[in-house]
Amino acid sequence: HVPNLRFPEFLGEWEKCTLEDVMKFSTTRVSSSELNEDNYVSTENMLQDFQGIVEAKSVPEDVNVISFSCGDILISNIRPYLKKVWKATFNGGCSSDVFVLQANGNIVSDYLHYVVANDKFINFIMSGAKGVKMPRGDKNQMKTYSLSLPQIQEQHKIAKLLSLLDERIVTQNKIIDKLQSLIKGLNDTLYAQHGNEV
Repeated sequence: HVPNLRFPEFLGEWEKCTLEDVMKFSTTRVSSSELNEDNYVSTENMLQDFQGIVEAKSVPEDVNVISFSCGDILISNIRPYLKKVWKATFNGGCSSDVFVLQANGNIVSDYLHYVVANDKFINFIMSGAKGVKMPRGDKNQMKTYSLSLPQIQEQHKIAKLLSLLDERIVTQNKIIDKLQSLIKGLNDTLYAQHGNEV
């Protein structure tokens, strides 16, 4: 269970385990009266394709919701194929349609995030999802997801490398957006100047 490509300073086998061995689903509750648009998460303000969250548009009144802590992994359980997965950067609360995964001592939360924020895990969820129009994942099925687990130090290094790649992708996408905006601006200007000649 050890990949061919590996940091040279690490040796030894990776442990084969299931998701249930390395995390638990949060069941702790918090009153929605203690939350606001900045720290409430629902499926509506989670972004597709592992892109994080935006500010919530509203917070339900006078109900108890699932609480989460900084470092927990949140997964939207409605239409999992939309890939709404986010690693919490603050404490807060979320709707019942969002699962909160809490890493235990066997796994680093950053590494757990990359275990579940990928197409392989999403496809696994969808294979056990229930419903057609609004499919939902099954907690018990998710717990059986198989993964290979290196030692903690190697988990840290792998997660750090992947986070650096994510940061690079974000930077490159911003550059692409600016270039596309520049191209559009140049096109509009050129067309305005020479459109009548064509």
